[in-house]
Amino acid sequence: MNTAPRSVGTSGQLKPSGLLTVPGRGEHKRDSLTTRMAASARSAAKLVHRLDRDTSGAMIFGLNARSQREASAQFERRTAQKWYVALVAGHPTADRGTVNLPIGKAPVGMEGGHSRWTIGGEGARKAETRWKVLDRFRRGGEESAGGGADFSRVLLRPLTGRGQQLRLHMKALGHPILGDTIHAPPLVAGCVPRLCLHAKKLSLTVNEDDKIDIKGIYPGKQKETSYGMSEGRISVTTPWDPF
Repeated sequence: MNTAPRSVGTSGQLKPSGLLTVPGRGEHKRDSLTTRMAASARSAAKLVHRLDRDTSGAMIFGLNARSQREASAQFERRTAQKWYVALVAGHPTADRGTVNLPIGKAPVGMEGGHSRWTIGGEGARKAETRWKVLDRFRRGGEESAGGGADFSRVLLRPLTGRGQQLRLHMKALGHPILGDTIHAPPLVAGCVPRLCLHAKKLSLTVNEDDKIDIKGIYPGKQKETSYGMSEGRISVTTPWDPF
């Protein structure tokens, strides 16, 4: 587990891919970021938001009930700002754009069984994602080349927080995220060993005077941890880029 500096009642954490944010049902789902934090004498840290198990990257925890409540409210009001980096199949024809497609639930299997997140569906709610192409590659290493092995590195900014929003919106755009075993076709889902989606940065308001930028260390990347203050926001940023 990797910890960024604490300040203004919050703790920045870097979650690896494959680790749950909170424990699930059963012994095989007991290991999680929150249980590891509790075991390492940070039991006061309180959950503010979640990343799904396959997504890696920056998270913020409250260190007391007040900071948790205030930070959680910003996610609910959509004033928390989030940026992700992803690898997606193919090359988008434009360099940037916005996806506005509602997300709801669809039943899976027999009536009364499980459901999954989908575009539209039951109880669909507004969902909006801004995206920007950072690089276009070919799997052999050539940039901006044609062919079936093309993929792109994109920056994603969700303006809402629906379930599996980034996975669904990139698939709807025609460029599913590499390693997405839920929504991508088999060739895209199985071409890499993990979901290529990483929470690069989070930014929340602290007060009118302070902004904190936090950078953490991730395994194999020996970069200094640093932070500063200005402009009334707290930011957690990871310099680690898994792709």
